[in-house]
Amino acid sequence: MNASDVWKVCKRLEDGNRASCLLCSEILHCKGGSTSTLRKHMRLCHPQTSSSASNVGASFALANTKISGYFGKARPPMNRQRQEQLRHKLVEMILENLRPVDIINMGRGFFAVVEFLHPSCPRIGYRSIMARIRIKYV
Repeated sequence: MNASDVWKVCKRLEDGNRASCLLCSEILHCKGGSTSTLRKHMRLCHPQTSSSASNVGASFALANTKISGYFGKARPPMNRQRQEQLRHKLVEMILENLRPVDIINMGRGFFAVVEFLHPSCPRIGYRSIMARIRIKYV
């Protein structure tokens, strides 16, 4: 994937030094317009899109129009780092979408989806999420 192709699946944020991956919403650094971090992210996290530069647009369109496109992909193992990433994303979802933190305790539907997407995912506790929210805003 060359530098110009990466912008088909990443969007530069307003500050100009960060970009958001349109495939997984990860925020990446791209200081001065550098695309090396973005290309590395694509190669490691989305190898199906980085293997063929001409296929990037088609892969992106498929990934965003059909949820079934996710299920053929290999899932990263649920190690400590991945668990922390999941907690971080959950905190972001709660805060950005103004959801009640009780989704952790009462959100059986939410956890059914998480377990379906990654069966080895452990339950995330209310205290764990609240601690991360406090760290972020206190």
